Amino acid sequence: MLAGDERERDMSFLDYSFAADLAGDGKTLLFDEEGEAGGANYTVFLRKSDQSPVVRLGEGNALALSPDGRWALSIIPSTTNSPFLLLPTGTGEHKEVKLAGINIEQGATWLPDSKTFLFGGSQPGRPVRLFVQSLDGGNPRAVTPEGITVALPGFAVSNDGKSVAAIGPDRKCMLFPLAGGAARPLPGVLDGEFPLRFSPDDRHLYLWKR
Repeated sequence: MLAGDERERDMSFLDYSFAADLAGDGKTLLFDEEGEAGGANYTVFLRKSDQSPVVRLGEGNALALSPDGRWALSIIPSTTNSPFLLLPTGTGEHKEVKLAGINIEQGATWLPDSKTFLFGGSQPGRPVRLFVQSLDGGNPRAVTPEGITVALPGFAVSNDGKSVAAIGPDRKCMLFPLAGGAARPLPGVLDGEFPLRFSPDDRHLYLWKR
């Protein structure tokens, strides 16, 4: 529902629409189709709230829409250690971001600059932690300790781009500084609840529970 709406809008499309991300203004939905109509590798789509035609972006499991609206992030679910795919929402060719020695754990979100994204991953034989990756290349940088619980979605970046809320190794929700330093607990989060998104002023954290 958008401001002024009197009832909800149905944004689903085919036989198994999985919502991945919503633009900041609430008017553009990133999703994929994971049923028979989506194919073996799924198919990523954009849909606007004005019910204009659905736009097919490409293959993959949809993960996140960049804040500037230019890129959709996805992975190929049937490919072992799939690279991240950057699917343009306008004209242009898709790009790949390959990660050496890190297994992707599916969850990912963008930082406010639209040039960096954060994802859950693990090195061989090690627990999951969160990494940041620049579109300019280079190796991903770990920003949390190991033992992070990654649901889908399971962590949220603050609007100032300085921290991420995630479920830590002790199953408690923590706020981890992306530049390094000590994390601090976020009180009031119950077991089984996961960070979803910060409010625009970063004063509140929305949660979800399966």
